[in-house]
Amino acid sequence: MIITANKDFTAWGEFFADDNVAVPIVDRLIHHSHIFMLGGESYRLKHKRER
Repeated sequence: MIITANKDFTAWGEFFADDNVAVPIVDRLIHHSHIFMLGGESYRLKHKRER
């Protein structure tokens, strides 16, 4: 399963009712998983500015 998000795990409480819901969901998703944190400028915004 691949899940992508543009928010840090600490901000996932904004998507759910509150942090009491987000914490167990994140805990189960990241248990035994590989996490890749990518940074940098948005590819879409970069090309939009070039037009």
